[in-house]
Amino acid sequence: MNDHPPKVKAPGTVLFIGFWGLDDPLTASSLLPGARTLLERFGTERVILATVERGSAPPSLRLPEGIQHVPLHASTMRPKVLGRTLDHVRMARDLAGLVRREKVGLIMARTANAGGLAHRVHRRTGVPYIVESFEPHAEYMADCGEWSRWGPLYRAARWLERAQMRAAVGLITVANTYRDRLLREGVPPERLAVAPCPVPLDRFAPDGSVRARIRADLGGPDILVGVYAGKFGGLYHRERAFALFAAAHAHFGARFRLVVLTAEPHDAVIASLRASGFPAEHAVVRAVPHAEVPGWLNAADFAFAPYRATPSSAYLSPVKVGEYWACGLPVMLTPGVGDDAAIIAQHTLAGVLHDPERTDHGAAFACMQRVLDDPAHRTLCRSLAERHRTIAHTAAAYARSIDRLTSAGTGR
Repeated sequence: MNDHPPKVKAPGTVLFIGFWGLDDPLTASSLLPGARTLLERFGTERVILATVERGSAPPSLRLPEGIQHVPLHASTMRPKVLGRTLDHVRMARDLAGLVRREKVGLIMARTANAGGLAHRVHRRTGVPYIVESFEPHAEYMADCGEWSRWGPLYRAARWLERAQMRAAVGLITVANTYRDRLLREGVPPERLAVAPCPVPLDRFAPDGSVRARIRADLGGPDILVGVYAGKFGGLYHRERAFALFAAAHAHFGARFRLVVLTAEPHDAVIASLRASGFPAEHAVVRAVPHAEVPGWLNAADFAFAPYRATPSSAYLSPVKVGEYWACGLPVMLTPGVGDDAAIIAQHTLAGVLHDPERTDHGAAFACMQRVLDDPAHRTLCRSLAERHRTIAHTAAAYARSIDRLTSAGTGR
C-alpha cells in the first residue's frame, strides 16, 4: 500500500464492475490494475469486484488483499437479446441491493458494457459512477458485422452509451481520438480524461534468460519467431490472420516459428493454420495463464496485431500492443488502430503498419526485417511502453474524475 496520503481521496468502498469473467485474461490485465490503483493511491479501503461469469466452473484467480469478488452469472436464454435484457435487469437489481448494504460510495466500470450496468445501478441508488475504457462498443460490433445497426442489440447498447455520456461523473477513453469525438458530440471537457490500456511493466519486460530457454525448445538461436496473443474474429481478423501467418512463413522460410497464445480450441487453430498453408509443425498453440504470457513474448522477435480496419478501430487501445512493446517487440499492426498506429508511423522501429486485407504481404515483412536488423528496436519499443502504457496515466485519469466527484460533494 501507499504510505503517503492521497492528494485525491476516493470513497472507502468502491464497486468495480467488469463485463468479463474473473479468469478471463482481460480481467487480470485490465480490471485488477485499476482496482489496485484505487487501493494503493486513492485511500479506498475495499473494492468489490463484480464480474460476469459465463461458465459453470468456479473462478480460480486469486485476488489481492482488499478486493472482494462478487460473481454475476449470465444466463443462456435464447433469443440472445431477451437473455441479455433480463440479465441486465436482474444484475442491476442485485448490484443495487449490494450498493445499499455495503454503503458503496462510488461505482467504477470498465468498458461501456459494464458502464451500462453502472448506469442502471446509479438510477436505482443515486450513487455516482465513472466509466473507464469508455468506447463505442455498439459501433465496434456493427463495423465488424456482428450486429445490425437496425437490430435491438445495437440500439440498446447505443442508448446506454448515450445515457453514460449524459450521467457519468467521468468518462475515461483509451484513445485521444475518441475523446476528441466526444467533445464534438457535446460532452463537457471536464468530464473527460484519456488513459491508454496500462501494462504491468514490472512483469512485461525483456528477459534474456527466459528468451534463451524457450527459444531452445522452439528450435534454437537462429530461428525467427512471430507471436500472436488473443482471440480471432470480431474486432480481429480470422481467415486473414491465418493467411498473414502463412505469408510470414513463406517469406522468412523454414527458420520461421509461430507462437499463438489463445483460449480458442487448440484443434481448431491448428486446422485453420493448415488450411492457410502454414506447416503446423512450425507452430506452438497454447492457452496459458496471463502470468505466463511475458515469457512467451520474450521468446519472440516480433508480434502480430491483425485488427479489422473499420472506422471505429480509431478508438481502440489494444492491451496486446502495450504488452508486445513492453517486452521489446515491434508490432505488425493494421493502420488506423487507436493512437498506436500514429505512434508506429512516427517511430519506425516500433513496428510496421500493414492491412491484413492486402494480398501482397512481402513488402511489409521486408520492412519488418529491416526493423529487426536495427539493434535499437528493442530499447525503443520498451521506451514506448514506458511512455504510453504506464499505470500512471490511469491514476491521473482517476484523479481527475474522483476530484470532480468529491469537489461536487457527491461522494459518500
